[in-house]
Amino acid sequence: MKKVIFVSILALIMLFTVAPAMAAPATKVPVTISTSTTGMTFGDFWVTDGGVVQMRDFASDGKAYLQVASSPPVAYQLTTHRDFSATINLEKDIPFPGPWPDAKGITHSTLVWTYSINGQVQGTFKGEWTLKFTGWTIVDITKFIVTNGPSEGHAVLQGDGVFAGQTLMLDSTGPPTSFTGYLLTS
Repeated sequence: MKKVIFVSILALIMLFTVAPAMAAPATKVPVTISTSTTGMTFGDFWVTDGGVVQMRDFASDGKAYLQVASSPPVAYQLTTHRDFSATINLEKDIPFPGPWPDAKGITHSTLVWTYSINGQVQGTFKGEWTLKFTGWTIVDITKFIVTNGPSEGHAVLQGDGVFAGQTLMLDSTGPPTSFTGYLLTS
């Protein structure tokens, strides 16, 4: 009986010793990100009989400027790659190619933001971004250049390399697209 009590007490002591280390809170640091697009790859798009535009297999490349409000503040110039698809519900009474000021759309994207020094990749942030917007205009149908109205979104990106163990939790607004949120570190 004494042996069982001793083992139980020892197990409790070990649990209370390890538990605080396991429950250490993540560090939450405010960040802002501004982006610009430098190139676009076009996928397929079509308009359904119901007036819904479907876009698949589009991609864009560009630059992002990540500012971390740490002490001292840190900034990273990143290259970006975005693969995305979208669905836009058009107003049925406005003929193609628009504009559709009340159209509602949603874009699902996979993001990769890469940080390099002298051409050598140091780390990346990779994740998903969902963007909702109202208003849609085709600026140039031959190149499928479009603009959307006010937007808001949410992104979660996981870091690797120099960003290993870090997560970006971001909200976005636009246009132009800008992100605000937090860098979480463990």
